[in-house]
Amino acid sequence: MKRFAYACVVPCLVLAGCGSSSSSLSADIDSSFATPNANGEISRTDPNRSRAGSEFSSITGNGYGYEVGFVDDQNLEGFAGIVPGATVAPPLSGGTASYQGRFEVAVLGDITRTSDSVGFTSFSDDGVLTLIANFDDQTLTGQGIGRDGGDLNPLLDNNELAVDGRFDGNALEGSVTYNGVTGPLLGLVGADEVIGAFHGNSDTQLHAGGFIAN
Repeated sequence: MKRFAYACVVPCLVLAGCGSSSSSLSADIDSSFATPNANGEISRTDPNRSRAGSEFSSITGNGYGYEVGFVDDQNLEGFAGIVPGATVAPPLSGGTASYQGRFEVAVLGDITRTSDSVGFTSFSDDGVLTLIANFDDQTLTGQGIGRDGGDLNPLLDNNELAVDGRFDGNALEGSVTYNGVTGPLLGLVGADEVIGAFHGNSDTQLHAGGFIAN
Protein backbone atom coordinates (compact mmCIF):
# COMPACT_ATOMS: atom_id res chain seq x y z
CA MET A 1 0.00 0.00 0.00
CA LYS A 2 1.16 3.47 -0.88
CA ARG A 3 -0.34 6.65 0.57
CA PHE A 4 0.47 9.97 -1.05
CA ALA A 5 -1.39 12.61 0.90
CA TYR A 6 0.67 15.50 -0.43
CA ALA A 7 -0.12 16.21 -4.05
CA CYS A 8 2.67 18.55 -5.17
CA VAL A 9 4.99 16.40 -7.30
CA VAL A 10 6.88 18.93 -9.40
CA PRO A 11 9.20 21.71 -8.24
CA CYS A 12 7.20 24.49 -6.66
CA LEU A 13 7.56 27.08 -3.92
CA VAL A 14 4.96 26.42 -1.27
CA LEU A 15 3.85 28.25 1.83
CA ALA A 16 3.35 25.70 4.60
CA GLY A 17 2.16 22.96 2.27
CA CYS A 18 0.97 24.47 -1.02
CA GLY A 19 -0.31 27.72 0.38
CA SER A 20 -2.55 26.55 3.22
CA SER A 21 -0.84 28.77 5.83
CA SER A 22 2.48 30.42 6.61
CA SER A 23 5.34 29.26 8.82
CA SER A 24 7.98 31.14 10.73
CA LEU A 25 11.71 31.38 10.21
CA SER A 26 12.23 29.29 13.35
CA ALA A 27 10.77 26.18 11.71
CA ASP A 28 12.71 23.03 12.62
CA ILE A 29 13.65 20.20 10.24
CA ASP A 30 14.04 16.80 11.91
CA SER A 31 13.63 13.05 11.34
CA SER A 32 13.45 9.89 13.44
CA PHE A 33 12.31 6.28 13.54
CA ALA A 34 8.68 5.47 14.34
CA THR A 35 6.69 2.23 14.44
CA PRO A 36 4.06 1.90 11.68
CA ASN A 37 0.77 0.09 12.19
CA ALA A 38 0.00 -3.20 10.46
CA ASN A 39 -0.83 -1.33 7.24
CA GLY A 40 2.49 0.53 7.25
CA GLU A 41 0.94 3.84 8.33
CA ILE A 42 2.74 6.10 10.82
CA SER A 43 0.36 9.11 10.87
CA ARG A 44 2.48 11.58 12.83
CA THR A 45 2.31 14.34 10.24
CA ASP A 46 -0.62 16.44 9.05
CA PRO A 47 -2.30 14.16 6.45
CA ASN A 48 -3.19 17.18 4.32
CA ARG A 49 0.42 18.40 4.23
CA SER A 50 2.50 15.25 4.02
CA ARG A 51 3.86 12.63 1.68
CA ALA A 52 3.82 9.02 2.84
CA GLY A 53 3.96 5.42 1.67
CA SER A 54 4.62 1.83 2.59
CA GLU A 55 5.78 -1.41 0.98
CA PHE A 56 5.47 -5.10 1.81
CA SER A 57 7.44 -8.16 0.73
CA SER A 58 5.58 -10.60 -1.50
CA ILE A 59 7.78 -13.38 -0.10
CA THR A 60 7.75 -12.87 3.67
CA GLY A 61 5.04 -10.28 4.25
CA ASN A 62 7.53 -7.99 6.01
CA GLY A 63 6.85 -4.30 5.53
CA TYR A 64 7.93 -0.76 6.26
CA GLY A 65 6.28 2.66 6.33
CA TYR A 66 7.48 6.24 5.97
CA GLU A 67 6.25 9.83 5.82
CA VAL A 68 7.49 13.43 5.68
CA GLY A 69 5.58 16.63 6.24
CA PHE A 70 4.34 19.24 8.69
CA VAL A 71 3.85 18.11 12.28
CA ASP A 72 2.46 21.55 13.13
CA ASP A 73 2.32 24.97 11.49
CA GLN A 74 6.05 25.53 11.94
CA ASN A 75 7.98 22.27 11.93
CA LEU A 76 8.82 19.65 9.29
CA GLU A 77 9.62 16.08 10.30
CA GLY A 78 10.20 12.71 8.68
CA PHE A 79 9.51 9.25 10.08
CA ALA A 80 10.28 5.68 8.98
CA GLY A 81 10.05 2.24 10.55
CA ILE A 82 9.57 -1.50 10.13
CA VAL A 83 6.06 -2.95 10.56
CA PRO A 84 5.85 -4.93 13.84
CA GLY A 85 6.26 -8.70 13.54
CA ALA A 86 8.83 -8.64 10.75
CA THR A 87 11.05 -11.74 10.73
CA VAL A 88 13.77 -13.13 8.47
CA ALA A 89 15.56 -16.47 8.26
CA PRO A 90 18.74 -16.92 10.33
CA PRO A 91 21.84 -15.39 8.72
CA LEU A 92 24.32 -17.58 6.87
CA SER A 93 27.22 -18.95 8.91
CA GLY A 94 29.77 -17.30 6.62
CA GLY A 95 30.55 -16.07 3.13
CA THR A 96 28.61 -13.46 1.19
CA ALA A 97 25.16 -13.14 -0.34
CA SER A 98 23.76 -10.76 -2.94
CA TYR A 99 20.24 -9.34 -2.71
CA GLN A 100 18.20 -7.54 -5.34
CA GLY A 101 15.23 -5.35 -4.49
CA ARG A 102 13.78 -1.87 -4.49
CA PHE A 103 13.75 1.20 -2.28
CA GLU A 104 11.19 3.95 -1.79
CA VAL A 105 11.66 7.37 -0.24
CA ALA A 106 9.55 10.49 0.34
CA VAL A 107 11.46 13.75 0.05
CA LEU A 108 11.10 17.43 0.83
CA GLY A 109 13.90 19.10 -1.10
CA ASP A 110 15.18 22.58 -1.82
CA ILE A 111 13.85 23.73 1.56
CA THR A 112 14.07 27.49 1.99
CA ARG A 113 12.92 29.69 4.86
CA THR A 114 12.12 33.38 4.96
CA SER A 115 10.71 35.57 7.71
CA ASP A 116 7.15 34.43 6.98
CA SER A 117 7.23 31.28 4.87
CA VAL A 118 8.75 27.86 4.21
CA GLY A 119 9.27 26.71 0.65
CA PHE A 120 10.15 23.24 -0.63
CA THR A 121 9.62 20.69 -3.35
CA SER A 122 7.79 17.51 -2.37
CA PHE A 123 8.30 14.28 -4.32
CA SER A 124 8.62 10.51 -4.00
CA ASP A 125 11.43 8.45 -5.46
CA ASP A 126 12.04 4.74 -5.94
CA GLY A 127 14.56 2.53 -7.65
CA VAL A 128 16.38 -0.76 -7.98
CA LEU A 129 18.73 -1.70 -5.15
CA THR A 130 21.63 -4.17 -4.99
CA LEU A 131 22.99 -5.21 -1.58
CA ILE A 132 25.90 -7.44 -0.52
CA ALA A 133 25.91 -9.07 2.92
CA ASN A 134 29.29 -10.24 4.20
CA PHE A 135 28.49 -12.76 6.93
CA ASP A 136 32.12 -13.02 8.01
CA ASP A 137 32.51 -9.28 8.61
CA GLN A 138 28.81 -8.77 9.41
CA THR A 139 28.44 -5.87 7.01
CA LEU A 140 25.75 -4.90 4.52
CA THR A 141 26.67 -2.52 1.70
CA GLY A 142 25.14 -1.53 -1.60
CA GLN A 143 23.48 1.15 -3.65
CA GLY A 144 20.50 2.03 -5.75
CA ILE A 145 19.54 4.62 -8.34
CA GLY A 146 16.27 6.51 -8.27
CA ARG A 147 14.08 7.76 -11.08
CA ASP A 148 14.82 10.57 -13.53
CA GLY A 149 12.35 13.42 -13.27
CA GLY A 150 13.61 15.11 -16.42
CA ASP A 151 12.67 18.73 -17.05
CA LEU A 152 9.55 18.51 -14.87
CA ASN A 153 11.52 17.76 -11.72
CA PRO A 154 15.30 18.16 -11.98
CA LEU A 155 15.61 17.35 -8.27
CA LEU A 156 14.36 13.86 -9.09
CA ASP A 157 17.31 13.06 -11.34
CA ASN A 158 18.61 9.51 -10.83
CA ASN A 159 19.27 10.24 -7.16
CA GLU A 160 21.69 7.79 -5.61
CA LEU A 161 21.07 5.80 -2.45
CA ALA A 162 23.99 4.14 -0.62
CA VAL A 163 23.73 1.64 2.25
CA ASP A 164 26.50 1.21 4.83
CA GLY A 165 25.25 -1.25 7.44
CA ARG A 166 26.39 -3.60 10.17
CA PHE A 167 24.47 -6.50 11.66
CA ASP A 168 24.61 -8.71 14.74
CA GLY A 169 22.53 -11.83 14.30
CA ASN A 170 19.56 -10.55 12.31
CA ALA A 171 19.61 -6.99 13.72
CA LEU A 172 20.76 -4.37 11.20
CA GLU A 173 21.92 -0.82 11.89
CA GLY A 174 24.13 1.70 10.14
CA SER A 175 23.50 4.56 7.73
CA VAL A 176 21.88 5.34 4.41
CA THR A 177 22.85 8.26 2.20
CA TYR A 178 20.20 9.59 -0.21
CA ASN A 179 20.96 12.47 -2.55
CA GLY A 180 24.01 13.37 -0.48
CA VAL A 181 22.24 13.47 2.91
CA THR A 182 23.20 10.72 5.40
CA GLY A 183 20.98 9.40 8.19
CA PRO A 184 20.50 6.29 10.34
CA LEU A 185 19.34 2.83 9.26
CA LEU A 186 17.53 0.07 11.17
CA GLY A 187 16.35 -3.30 9.89
CA LEU A 188 16.88 -7.03 9.57
CA VAL A 189 19.31 -9.23 7.63
CA GLY A 190 18.57 -12.89 6.94
CA ALA A 191 19.45 -15.62 4.48
CA ASP A 192 16.16 -15.02 2.67
CA GLU A 193 15.62 -11.26 2.88
CA VAL A 194 16.94 -7.87 3.92
CA ILE A 195 14.58 -5.12 5.05
CA GLY A 196 15.49 -1.64 6.24
CA ALA A 197 13.99 1.72 7.17
CA PHE A 198 15.94 4.99 7.08
CA HIS A 199 15.60 8.74 7.44
CA GLY A 200 17.77 11.84 7.14
CA ASN A 201 17.70 15.61 7.17
CA SER A 202 19.80 18.67 6.46
CA ASP A 203 19.09 22.40 6.26
CA THR A 204 17.67 21.94 2.76
CA GLN A 205 16.44 18.32 2.59
CA LEU A 206 14.22 15.97 4.59
CA HIS A 207 13.60 12.36 3.60
CA ALA A 208 12.34 9.03 4.96
CA GLY A 209 11.99 5.63 3.31
CA GLY A 210 12.85 1.95 3.26
CA PHE A 211 13.93 -1.02 1.16
CA ILE A 212 13.28 -4.73 0.75
CA ALA A 213 15.63 -7.09 -1.11
CA ASN A 214 15.75 -10.87 -1.60
